[in-house]
Amino acid sequence: MTDHRAYFDTSGFVKLILPQESGASVAQSIFGSDVILATSMLTYVETHSALARRFRHQELDEAEWVTALDRVDLIWRSFEVESVADRHIQAATDLLVRFSLSGADAIHLATAVDLGEPLTFITWDRRQAEAGQALGFDIFPDLD
Repeated sequence: MTDHRAYFDTSGFVKLILPQESGASVAQSIFGSDVILATSMLTYVETHSALARRFRHQELDEAEWVTALDRVDLIWRSFEVESVADRHIQAATDLLVRFSLSGADAIHLATAVDLGEPLTFITWDRRQAEAGQALGFDIFPDLD
């Protein structure tokens, strides 16, 4: 097995859960590749929040909602999940000032930094992608 990791932030993970989303096939291409899949425990909560929001706004019907929740648990088992530790919070505090990020985005990047390289950072968030690139990560997909 390779020692290369692909770190999925929540925007990337949600693409794995909702195959109808724009960009889902791109996320699936990484999911099906020979890399170690990684994410933060934060992704679990954020993904459920994103799915609940879509359900409340009737972007998902009840059957799609139930299927999506089942997919979260199924796909989650394929990931190396990093707990949010004090060191991630401290590093995130520095990153959010340096790159003008949200707290959650900064925690994702701090967690990825802690994993070390080689690492590809999977995100559909342009600001987070730019920060990840400045930190030396390969970014996927190319958002330009």
